[in-house]
Amino acid sequence: MHRRARLFTGVMLALLAGACAAARAPDTGRPRAANEPDYPVLLGGGADRRARALSSWATLTNEQGLSTAPAPALQPVTATVRELPALETPLRLPQIGGGDGKKQTDEELRESLREFIANTRGLLGVDPQFISLIGVVDGDGDTQHARYRQRPFLYPLRGGYGDIEITFTPDRQVVQLTSTALPDAARVRRALDDARRQISAADAGSRLAGRNITYTDAAGQTQTTTLPDAANEMTPRELVVYPLRRAGDADTLALHLAWEVVINARPGAAALLVYVDAVSGEVIAATSQTSPDTVT
Repeated sequence: MHRRARLFTGVMLALLAGACAAARAPDTGRPRAANEPDYPVLLGGGADRRARALSSWATLTNEQGLSTAPAPALQPVTATVRELPALETPLRLPQIGGGDGKKQTDEELRESLREFIANTRGLLGVDPQFISLIGVVDGDGDTQHARYRQRPFLYPLRGGYGDIEITFTPDRQVVQLTSTALPDAARVRRALDDARRQISAADAGSRLAGRNITYTDAAGQTQTTTLPDAANEMTPRELVVYPLRRAGDADTLALHLAWEVVINARPGAAALLVYVDAVSGEVIAATSQTSPDTVT
């Protein structure tokens, strides 16, 4: 009888251990040291990510008959495409509709772009189900410019990350291609969404009162200003995900959950956007509202 009871207890403990293992947060893209905190959430790049991007490029160029095409310029850390190389024969969007001299309909153009993105997902660093078309606008000359936004998390991306841009001509030549998307974002989504916020929107604004802030202006220059003391001059707008290059680790991004706080413009000055970490309360970034949101 005692032996059966011990056997039953052992089986139940084994099942419980298995259930706990299944409930753990997913791998966040790189191994952590034993004393490394779970926040901010880390997203690794490095040689493996670069190899996957270049493999995707090789597949794409081979399919389009460009087997000797040079490699494109890649973004730091994420190794997504930054700029296409000079090509003797340009890449082309898939042919969908528009035959017999007819112009593509808007829906045919969107489908052509969707298929191109699906074929280049490894180079762009995106899962097509997590991107949205922002719009297609006229560019220089006879080009058109399609812009997509990556939306892999509960909250929008900031810091210049999450944009995919395709410039093309009426005959489907791809003139330029760039992506600041976060590869493998789905792997870290749960860990980031589960981050425990310690700072409320009101707390984020009050922490900024009277502080000296360094920010990037519209010309890309670093400036310093003193924020107002009045709480009504600061408007916490929304929670966002703000990736930062990790200090001392060139191949890793640290993903922060942050409050985006708008500092109301004063006479002669642009409004500022200041980002307050919603977990630690630290100010992690600031920029002029009119400055370009670029990856650094």
